[in-house]
Amino acid sequence: MNKIVSFFLTLSFFIASSSVNAGLEDAASQKALNEALASIQKSHNIPTLSVAVIDGGEFVYTSSFGEFKHNATEQAPRLRVASITKLFTAQAIMQLVELGIVQLDDLVSRYIEQFDGSKTTVEDLLTHGSGLKDVVRPSDADEGKTFDDYLSESLAGNAPSTLATFQYADINYNILGKIVEEASGVAYVDYVHTNIIERLGLKNTGFYQTSADFVEPEPPNHNYGIITQASERPYDVNYAPSEGLISTASDMAIWALAVLTEHPALLSVESYRDMQTPRGKTNWGELQIALGWQVLGYEIMQLAQHAGGITGYKALVISYPLKKRAIVVMANAGEVPRWGIAQAVNQAIDGQDIVLPESSQGRYRLILVASVLVILGVVGFLVWRRSSKKTQVK
Repeated sequence: MNKIVSFFLTLSFFIASSSVNAGLEDAASQKALNEALASIQKSHNIPTLSVAVIDGGEFVYTSSFGEFKHNATEQAPRLRVASITKLFTAQAIMQLVELGIVQLDDLVSRYIEQFDGSKTTVEDLLTHGSGLKDVVRPSDADEGKTFDDYLSESLAGNAPSTLATFQYADINYNILGKIVEEASGVAYVDYVHTNIIERLGLKNTGFYQTSADFVEPEPPNHNYGIITQASERPYDVNYAPSEGLISTASDMAIWALAVLTEHPALLSVESYRDMQTPRGKTNWGELQIALGWQVLGYEIMQLAQHAGGITGYKALVISYPLKKRAIVVMANAGEVPRWGIAQAVNQAIDGQDIVLPESSQGRYRLILVASVLVILGVVGFLVWRRSSKKTQVK
């Protein structure tokens, strides 16, 4: 308990100082970063953009730009983090490993009978090495689809695989969520809420299924030249372990700080490091897959990251362990230059000139205008042709 109390003391310092964005080298650096992020938000047509930064193992910056519709303060608009949820699921599994309840080399069939005869292990799921692919989309709660329904339909749509190939898929983590339930005896969303969210005091983080006083996230949007509201992706409890978390950039920075400092409120030092130890290649260039994390570097860890993206939302958490630096980017738009924003933040912290990511909004607008002109031209031609035929009949 004392470990958790000490972490809350650290958080109280952050909450007190975040409103002034203290921690960057000087006021000029803070102003330059604010102006750069505001420019990115505007030029890329992003309705809501939130960024939080840790450097040297300390909170140095948090700010949000744009509009906030759902009871959000300027510093903490709630947004869906999408696939970054997978890192919380991986931590839940590692907590159960530390307790001796789960082993990484356990066969999945130990927990889920539909895997009887399969050699798929818990680690295969964590590293996206199961060979499974996503064939079932999230469904609305009123459809009443159980996990067994979801898994049966998913397995029916998957051909047998030799396991060895990396294939990123939500289903791996949705199954891991079920393993958390079977091993702990607690519903997945409740387990994560109690053992991760509450331990870190994340006041603005949760799942749709666990919040009695649920505050909606900022609405999803398309931003291809113009901003239009997108349809909300269903809050399917079967997909909660892979994409269900709702949070703020500030809360995600608190969580990232716990990871960077290997804080015992969540895991042992050994487990934190095990989670970021490369396990195999990915199809993303030099990035390797670890236990949830996507990492660059082996003997010397250069970065560990995970991105998130569902309809109308984009997110990124990227950390640099040697610098004890982490950057959180969250937005409610389909087109967001997440790595360009991270680069701008790094440049601001390192005292370099900030290079803004190029915007595609102008090109999208030209396509929209051209499409409208083509449609108007076709309609005009059809009207002229019909009018011409009437004239000939007369």
